[in-house]
Amino acid sequence: MMKYLFPIASLGILFSCGNPSSSSSDDGIDGKFRDSANAVIVTSYANARANYYYTSGGNGTTGQVCRDVIDKGTMRYFKYKSVHEFKAALKKAIVLDEDQLKSIDDSKSASLGVSIPLAKALAAFNGSYNSDHEEFESLKRKYRDNSTLDISDEDLLQIEMQVGDPTLIDAWKFCIKEAFQNERGIQTFTSGDEFSEFVLNLNYFPKSKFDPERTTVTGIDYSSNLKLIGRENIKEGATLENYTGLTQKFKRLENRLPAYIKISVEGFDVPAIDLIAFVPPPKNPVYEPQWMKEDEKGNKYFQAFVINHPECWDCSDDDEYIISSQTFNLDDKAGKVYEIKGECSGSGCGFNYSPPENPGGITRLSPTSFAIRRIIKGPVCSETYTAYYEKLRDVCIKNCQ
Repeated sequence: MMKYLFPIASLGILFSCGNPSSSSSDDGIDGKFRDSANAVIVTSYANARANYYYTSGGNGTTGQVCRDVIDKGTMRYFKYKSVHEFKAALKKAIVLDEDQLKSIDDSKSASLGVSIPLAKALAAFNGSYNSDHEEFESLKRKYRDNSTLDISDEDLLQIEMQVGDPTLIDAWKFCIKEAFQNERGIQTFTSGDEFSEFVLNLNYFPKSKFDPERTTVTGIDYSSNLKLIGRENIKEGATLENYTGLTQKFKRLENRLPAYIKISVEGFDVPAIDLIAFVPPPKNPVYEPQWMKEDEKGNKYFQAFVINHPECWDCSDDDEYIISSQTFNLDDKAGKVYEIKGECSGSGCGFNYSPPENPGGITRLSPTSFAIRRIIKGPVCSETYTAYYEKLRDVCIKNCQ
């Protein structure tokens, strides 16, 4: 994704600029593919003219249209049918060394999915040694060490700029330049993931023929939650040439806080780049059924049952007594009784007890029912039996509020 931090001008003139450069690649490709590549340039300009709309939320963004110039053109240049197929091949080829790339013939090309033109271009670049090569080696290690990574759009552009067709590279630069023909001066935009790693782009387009051919960066300041990655390009004293730009890679150390980058350029006012704080999207809670002894508010599940026992005044002999019994059922049929507690009230509480064959006087009949059986040998009393039970209900186990 490419995010522009300034107003975007109309692309009305782009269709007339079919092939802005006549440069060619040493390795080259046959005329058929060269024509296909140039056709992409013309088509992309036409799409820019037809689809771009001048609103902040428009879908036809200049960044994507210009990326089509180099992405789809390079895709065809290296003989692939889709950008997805091209990126998949790059993922395999980028981790190979120079000798491995040079050994790719027709049979290996078919089995690996790496075209011979792509293998030759990468092999040639592998054989060079300069600052760009060092960054390229870092890129290779990144994908060699993590085989699950897909080639990112930012890395794809970096590779295309190093090994792609110069005609397409010039066309991409031309597209960007012409897209902002009415917004001359200093332009800044970011590309990549502003909440992780991104690239700051700084360009200079003179407003008139009286503007200098180049200008100078006089300073750069950024918030402490940003870390500069790789070579320091945008720095005090760096030269900003006419129609060219500087790039600087940053890493966001803490994305829950806002960040800023302030650049000063000789002779120009450069608005600060403000990066918003990351607000994580709400995650849906995850539930699972569990047997719970309390409801969502922490109240225990229970039901109380009362039994009024009859009196037995003349039960003085051991064989004189009354049997009192009753069955109770939970009203909540989804419950499961796990504990029953009893208590007695009245003057006869000391004269009733459980039968010897049934200690406690409680018989469990089912998860939701039980029976009480007592021997009564005295005055009236009442007993309350409280049944505590549990229920199966959905309980939040993850992303709970």
